[in-house]
Amino acid sequence: MVLNTFGDEDVNGARAEIRFGLAEGEAEKQIPRRMEWGDEWLAPDKLQHVLACLLIALAAAALAGRSSRPFLRRHALPLGCAASLAVGAAKEVADEARLFGSSGASLRDAAADLLGVALAAALVSLVARLRRRRRREKARDADGTDGSISMV
Repeated sequence: MVLNTFGDEDVNGARAEIRFGLAEGEAEKQIPRRMEWGDEWLAPDKLQHVLACLLIALAAAALAGRSSRPFLRRHALPLGCAASLAVGAAKEVADEARLFGSSGASLRDAAADLLGVALAAALVSLVARLRRRRRREKARDADGTDGSISMV
């Protein structure tokens, strides 16, 4: 058995130590990590987080937009984004609780979730803008005018 020492310096510069009577290499397994700091920014799971939150936000916004309730239709995009962020946060809480065999919650996963929600909001806004433009053009064509002023 080896006594392992782990410690951090506190504010006054004194070294606080924790000693474990464990075999070498076992102490690292016993200390729970609070957040996953060794997580890579371009890991494959980041793409999964972006796509999952993007799709959840789009699906929730589409469902809210088709609701019979005017409030839900008016606020479909914010509700979709909130639903997606709630699912992402719940996933990180579950990761921290080790429910999925993960090594812990990750701020980078949360950032990827935010990116997915932002992409969904941008995509929905772009589609709405294009639809409004198309409606105006159709209305202008139906009037028989091209939008210019005639001098005759």
